[in-house]
Amino acid sequence: DLPEPKRKARPVPEGVLIHVIETLPQHVREAVIATLLFGFRKTEIFELDIADVDFDLGGIWLSHERVKDNEDAFQPGSPEAMTFMRQLVDQARARHTTRLITWQRRRKAADEQRAEVWRTVKSPKRAWRTAMKKVLEAFGRRYRWHDIRAAYISRVANISGRLAAQKLARHSDYRTTDSYVLIEDD
Repeated sequence: DLPEPKRKARPVPEGVLIHVIETLPQHVREAVIATLLFGFRKTEIFELDIADVDFDLGGIWLSHERVKDNEDAFQPGSPEAMTFMRQLVDQARARHTTRLITWQRRRKAADEQRAEVWRTVKSPKRAWRTAMKKVLEAFGRRYRWHDIRAAYISRVANISGRLAAQKLARHSDYRTTDSYVLIEDD
């Protein structure tokens, strides 16, 4: 076995994030914002249900079946993050679905649009690819979804320290967290 090089995560700069959020469809935009607030992996955010949100403790419960390391996890959220989660929960209830992130096909006729069901998101691949074409034109490079998580981890590390970032990123090894952190120099 030869060691394979790992791609270093490159946190998405704030200007790029603003550009991306403006170009994405609503369901992917909501997933990006939730990822920035909680550091979710792509597979985790699109599987979140209403029942996963704990307003009493102020965070999100991630079931062991849905996370990378096969352990239940609790992601605490700031008051702003929980306000955003409240909006997603209310939206899911209004849509008569348990999933927080859903989408709906667009129909030309208004009565057909109202009858259209809300669907779960399997992957944001097409919407992300389209947004990255625009980002490439504007900023000269593309980013991966995982780079949004890197932006979250870097932000936590720069504000609260690397130990907090490691815990909130759910990394067992500090070197993994270090590979995500981009130092901000004030």
